[in-house]
This record gives sequence, C-alpha cells and structure tokens, in this order.
Amino acid sequence: MPSKFGIPVKQVPATLIGRLAVDRSYKGKGYGAITLAQALKQIRTISKISAIKIVVVDALNASAVSFYKNFGFLEFDDDPMRLFTTVAAIDLLNNP
Repeated sequence: MPSKFGIPVKQVPATLIGRLAVDRSYKGKGYGAITLAQALKQIRTISKISAIKIVVVDALNASAVSFYKNFGFLEFDDDPMRLFTTVAAIDLLNNP
C-alpha cells in the first residue's frame, strides 16, 4: 500500500478483479464502464459481510491504467500496472 494511506500492515483484506475486456467491435460504447460499475457494486455488497477493504485490478496496458484511473483507482508504489481503490471510495462513486 502506498505509505500515504498510513496502513502499517503488509496485508490488507482485498478482492482482485480479473481483467475486464470488451470486444473491439464494442469499444468506446460504455460497456467497460458498465461492467466495472456492476463488479464494484457487487464487491461493495459483499464487503458488508466480509472484511474486504480494497479492490485490486491488474491492467493489461497503459490504456487500461487510464481507464481504471478514471474511476479513482490508484497505482501501487511498486507496480504501476496494478491499481487499487478502497471500498469507501466505491461508496463515493455510487453516492456522489
């Protein structure tokens, strides 16, 4: 975890979203955003009965990194292709 979060432990309860992808013929039509939003909604629900604190994604390329950053995901200090967001941030996305 980036040190700015002040979490002194090396392990934080997390869930990993497998790589999301949209067929090239549907690219740019919002399906990726819809898919990610649905996954985050499900994770938020599950986090209410489990210990999940963060959501992790592994980006395939720089374009995917940008996509996830648009949803508030942040890069890990040691791997710019692995990003995370907190469950609390998901709540903010869903309740502006």
